[in-house]
Amino acid sequence: SGEAMQEAVDVKADVVSMVIGKGGSMIKHIQQTTGASIYVEQMGDDPHRQKTRKLVIKGSEGAREAAKALVMEIVDRHAQAQQSGESEQEVFTVPSRAVSAIIGRAGSTIQSIKASSGAMIVIENREMAAEGSEREVKVRGNKEQIAAARRLIDAKIAESAAAELEYAAQRESSGMGRGRPKQQRGKNMFERVDAGSDEMKEGEASGAPPSLIPE
Repeated sequence: SGEAMQEAVDVKADVVSMVIGKGGSMIKHIQQTTGASIYVEQMGDDPHRQKTRKLVIKGSEGAREAAKALVMEIVDRHAQAQQSGESEQEVFTVPSRAVSAIIGRAGSTIQSIKASSGAMIVIENREMAAEGSEREVKVRGNKEQIAAARRLIDAKIAESAAAELEYAAQRESSGMGRGRPKQQRGKNMFERVDAGSDEMKEGEASGAPPSLIPE
């Protein structure tokens, strides 16, 4: 019948983020495509122990069946990815202040890390994170994929820390050595350039050359 009803579907907790999609994009797509409404059960008091979460699907029988089919397609795709190459999961924390560098503008950096490593990566939502200075990251794949993702994430954390140090140093030395470029932005944002080196020409050197800086 076409009467609107609802039913619940259990989905593995680590797959729910894929069903929701970035910014809710996937779950919106499913709802718009099928005409069903989908509600995701909130995480319990201990999310680490929660293996599954319920998706409540509301709508006509046809809408519900279509929505379930799309959800199960995502679940199956995740299961296949797990089976290819002895999939395992590693969970670790990163400094909260480095998360924006890991994600990148509009998610560009995290998508690049996923593509380069072949691993699935889920970063804990700010709202879900416990109060503190760290956020949880889950990386799933085979050993090589996880290792590659860790290297790329660690590099972004190091870049973020270097940028913070550079910013702090610039603030401390404001008004001093203004003619000397603090960093070479042309190639690597965090690679220091010695004043007077050939590479200075490629950077954004401002002010007088070092030889003309008043003593």
